[in-house]
Amino acid sequence: MSKQFRFYLVVFLGMLLAAIILHLTSDNSTLSKKSTGFAIDDTNHISAISIRHKGAEIQLEKISHRWYVNNEFPADGKQMFNFLRALANLRIKSPVALAEQEKIMNLLISEGAEIKIKKRWRTGRFRVYYPEGGPTYMVLGNSRSPFLVEVPGLLGEVGELFTTDAGFWRENVVFTFVPGQISGVLVDYPSGMGEGFRITLDENNRHLVYSLNSSDPLQFSTDSLVFSYLTYFSYVSYNRLLSADEPVLLDSLRSQVPFARIAVTGINSELTAISLFLVESDEHNGEYDPNILYGLINNDNDLVVISFVNVDLLLKEVSWFMQNPL
Repeated sequence: MSKQFRFYLVVFLGMLLAAIILHLTSDNSTLSKKSTGFAIDDTNHISAISIRHKGAEIQLEKISHRWYVNNEFPADGKQMFNFLRALANLRIKSPVALAEQEKIMNLLISEGAEIKIKKRWRTGRFRVYYPEGGPTYMVLGNSRSPFLVEVPGLLGEVGELFTTDAGFWRENVVFTFVPGQISGVLVDYPSGMGEGFRITLDENNRHLVYSLNSSDPLQFSTDSLVFSYLTYFSYVSYNRLLSADEPVLLDSLRSQVPFARIAVTGINSELTAISLFLVESDEHNGEYDPNILYGLINNDNDLVVISFVNVDLLLKEVSWFMQNPL
């Protein structure tokens, strides 16, 4: 073999190796950018997210830098932050084996969730399938190449984030009012376990306290004491939403007399209210759980569990306003 032939052979083999490497790293390879582009580079420009699964659907929309659930309830900021961070860090774990691709594709179509994400003027689509206790599968748009995906550092599976449970997305807040946003408060005890009151904003922008059976304001109540009470409405949260899990209990409570009812009217006439019900203890001995209450919110359409300490400061009686301020 001549030196010239060996030289051309080396050059040819080098060019062949370079071509193979270029092919494996190009957009035409099996794991092309088009097939694996699940991660979203800049989630700040996402304006709407739709999740549809087995007839249920959740719409998440950003309005004036605030996320809302189904154009009705504020979304939980922490949940949205974690979800958007997960979208930005989605990674391919591995492609689905060729022998399993048809099966997984059928499951993605029949059992998976359909996701639509609007970013600026474009809408991206993909499907997610998360079998209970199993890994998460995804496929982009009209692609027929599913992948196993993961988010490095995420506790739990990616698929758990793509839920249509409104309670997962909604901010678990009953009241978020500062005193200047309140035009009226009503605290009533239909159960007879207390003496309620109402607070109204008069034409001089003073909050006056009334007994429920009187048209005259209390004479011994001070502005500082009323203001102190109104600050308790700045952030009142519930523990969890039960509407979907306990429909029978929800219907039952609607027909019962609540232990107490608290309603706040904002300066724009919006009404926010909660009806509270005592929870029987686990021993079923006629005693009540001292730690939690049931609550009906959203015009009695939603059932929540709320810690007693979260509403304890709100459950005053009219006599409380007749004390001397600290």
